[in-house]
Amino acid sequence: MGTAPVERLCVVPCCQHVQSLPVLSVHPHQPAGLVRGVSGEPLALHCPAEGSPRPRVAWTLPGGRVLQRPQLRGRLLLLDNGTLLIGAASPLDTGTYLCRAHNDAGDSSLSVPVVVAAYTPRITGRPPPAIHTTPGAAIQLHCIVLGVPKPEITWELPDGSVLSTAHQARGSGGALLHPTGTLLLQNPQPSGSGTYRCTARNPLARNTAGVVGTQAAASLGSALQWLPSKAHLSRDRATTERISQTGRETGQGHRSAGCAPQLGPGAV
Repeated sequence: MGTAPVERLCVVPCCQHVQSLPVLSVHPHQPAGLVRGVSGEPLALHCPAEGSPRPRVAWTLPGGRVLQRPQLRGRLLLLDNGTLLIGAASPLDTGTYLCRAHNDAGDSSLSVPVVVAAYTPRITGRPPPAIHTTPGAAIQLHCIVLGVPKPEITWELPDGSVLSTAHQARGSGGALLHPTGTLLLQNPQPSGSGTYRCTARNPLARNTAGVVGTQAAASLGSALQWLPSKAHLSRDRATTERISQTGRETGQGHRSAGCAPQLGPGAV
């Protein structure tokens, strides 16, 4: 008699899940190294993580607080992709942030140093002489301000009205405030004589300078005098200007007086 064949069943796994440690890569918008932010502006800290299974990302803040799961409310937001968003950065957010990616295979971490810059507004310059002009001759009053965050510039006019680069930019009598902080008096009249004050402020501090005092001069119209800053007189067409030690100026045409504040990081 013959022997019956024996059937054997061999089970071979067709698929096997391979685990891999999380790998943290450099985001194209966040080069490796120090991350610089600006006070008052949003700041994004990226932590792209790849691995199998998909890693979970957590952030440890400079003060020790840990964000372990997506948070979509508040000033600090942790997105599903691992990006940490700071709604409005401040110098208090300066420090080292630790990104940690974890999965079943292990974890990887990345330190992200952050510096948030902030500079108080600073206005510098020397007072110009008094400026006399004929009624109707346009005058520019410059108030150039540097600061971080970007300062709001306001001008207080002799009639008590206030023009701001953030809100009201047009005043009575043809006064117009440009976004750069330059105040244009398009049609100055003797009734506009008085004091023009430029103020720059940001969340850190405020700085007032470029006080322009105007005194009516019977036949010459309004006379402008900058107390703390230097005058910048410009000629428009054929204009002759003469400034004496007493601050007198004669001539017609377009004139420009400057309250020229400058600010640099070293001036903070």
